Amino acid sequence: MMPDAKYDAIVVGGGNKGLITAMYLTKYGGMKTGVFEIRHEAGGGWSSEECAAPGFVANVHSTAHCSYYHDLMWKDFPDFEERGGKLLLPECSVGIVFEEDDSCIVFHNEKYDPTWEKGAASVARFSRRDAEFLLKFGKVWDEWLYPEFHRWIWNPAIANKPDGFFQKIIQEGPKHGIDPGWINKSLMQVCDEIFESDEIKCAILRGSYSWWGAPGHIQGTGMSILAVIMASVRATGFIRGGTHSMAHAAQKIIVENGGKIFTKQGVDKILVENEKVKGIRLMDKTEVEADLVVSSVSPQYLCLNLLGEDILPPSIITKIKALCIYASACGWWCHWAVHEPPRYKAAAFDADVDRCAFVGLGDKDPWTPSREFWRRKLGREYPGAPVVEGEPLTWSHHVVGDSTYAPAGKYSLGNELYTCSVDQFTEKEWARAESKLAEYIVNKWSKYTHNMTWDNVIGYDIDSPWDITRRLHHIPEIGTWNLLDCVLSQVGWNRPIPEISDHRMPVKGLYGTGSGWHPVGFGMSTAGYNCYKVISEDYGLRKPWQEAGREY
Repeated sequence: MMPDAKYDAIVVGGGNKGLITAMYLTKYGGMKTGVFEIRHEAGGGWSSEECAAPGFVANVHSTAHCSYYHDLMWKDFPDFEERGGKLLLPECSVGIVFEEDDSCIVFHNEKYDPTWEKGAASVARFSRRDAEFLLKFGKVWDEWLYPEFHRWIWNPAIANKPDGFFQKIIQEGPKHGIDPGWINKSLMQVCDEIFESDEIKCAILRGSYSWWGAPGHIQGTGMSILAVIMASVRATGFIRGGTHSMAHAAQKIIVENGGKIFTKQGVDKILVENEKVKGIRLMDKTEVEADLVVSSVSPQYLCLNLLGEDILPPSIITKIKALCIYASACGWWCHWAVHEPPRYKAAAFDADVDRCAFVGLGDKDPWTPSREFWRRKLGREYPGAPVVEGEPLTWSHHVVGDSTYAPAGKYSLGNELYTCSVDQFTEKEWARAESKLAEYIVNKWSKYTHNMTWDNVIGYDIDSPWDITRRLHHIPEIGTWNLLDCVLSQVGWNRPIPEISDHRMPVKGLYGTGSGWHPVGFGMSTAGYNCYKVISEDYGLRKPWQEAGREY
């Protein structure tokens, strides 16, 4: 299918945020919209494939999804779930098992633990004081802090203006028992201040490593990452049929409202004339005009490649080049087809651990994630091989209550392990490490379970950071899947930089969105939604949130 000569709006990159913006532009904006994606299919991080063995589906990029990722988008597109984008929330969201004594901590989704009492009971087995704090803080979270967090992520940042979320914490936090100093402290410092048991500290710090890709000793993670963890343990599950089902639902809505999606159509340049966007030039040199262009690729690729250094002010170029992409982890994503799900030894301590969507394989040393992080940064870990100083952490997950991921009676599982940056090894070295890594995972998993041996394995497939980087073309060469680190200087109004955090680029008619924009990374719909909100203000388009009587 050939593109038309002109569109009202063009979306560069068919990643999940780009698809969300295109959904709004077509249905509510009434714009003739074209989406141009370099890969063979749209969806970006909403990616699932049949792998490990025939009939087994694995989420090869975005794995867990939370209700706060998409809840307002579901309100504006009430048929989205029927078209494939349905979130399944198991009773138990996340847990961590401890190697030393096969004990564990388990958290439940909000529907099954509305007052945090089950989570507190799990923590109380290690510390009654910590359990009492969790009950108190959980109430503050539900009644005050989560509504402020939700308002923050579902509203655009204001360029060059500090976030209202953090300002609220500074102004009103003390009366709710929240120290505003947590904003600038590390998550580890905050945990040391509020908890006495190493077990709950390890649970939170392991969650930090998974959710944002770096350990909790890094300054400026104390409040932002704690908020993400609190929100996630209350509402974590899986998309029915695989995360890519979200992409299918979005594409159906775009096409049914007059939009067109072009795959294998990479964009070479965004065309600018007299400081106004003119359209795009494809890699085959075809030019397509548009009054409005939205880029959903990384801010680095947008500014330095699609535009070029001669288009933007030097102050923006220098800041874009200096963006931090070194703290977040590069990961192995490992997919397993198995006969039965893991049966954790810790189930004797708490039977609910076998029903968790995600289980951290950990120990009782809060510094383990940080030591593992430093080893990688010093190049002391060969990919796939255990290291002398200690073992990399793993996080296992399996789909609870959804038979669409595997044949009847079988199960699709996954692991996440962090490793060195892509550029430290060659493609062949990464490939050779995969079999070693598989052996390591089975050996490590077997320490925590009764049944995770090779006899239980039907097949496996491993994606290295090399594979992930090549699948998503605009990921920085170092391989971080969040595009930018989620440190305090690069979240919210600072993401990617304050001058363009409100999605407006310094070229009239050009907007940026994606994981490199407010509020953080992840497979969320928020950045796509917020980008449309800004466009609707600039172009006088329909505002479904106002039509529905919502504040935002």
